[in-house]
Amino acid sequence: MTEIVKHTPGEWTAKWSKYNEGELLVQAGMPTNRVLAIFDGDGDGPDEQSLADAHLISAAPDMLKALKRIVHEWDGEPEDMAEAREAIAKATGGSNA
Repeated sequence: MTEIVKHTPGEWTAKWSKYNEGELLVQAGMPTNRVLAIFDGDGDGPDEQSLADAHLISAAPDMLKALKRIVHEWDGEPEDMAEAREAIAKATGGSNA
C-alpha cells in the first residue's frame, strides 16, 4: 500500500534567493518548486538562528523518512520508541503510521 503524503513533496533545500538579496528560502524541489519559508531578517538578511532554522526545516522530509524507517524496522514495541512515534505524529498531523 502506498502512503499518501500530505506535505509538499520533493527534496527541500535552503538556498539564497536569486531575486531578493539577503533572503534565504526554504524551497521544495520538483515537481512544485514551492517556496515553503522565507528568512530575511529586518531587511538586513537572516541572523544565525534564522539560518539554522532554515536548514532544520529543509531537512524535515529526510528526517521524517529516516525516523519512519527506524520505527517500522524496530522489533517489538519498546517504550523508547514512544518519543519517535510522537515526533512522527507531530510531523504528519497526527498520524504515526
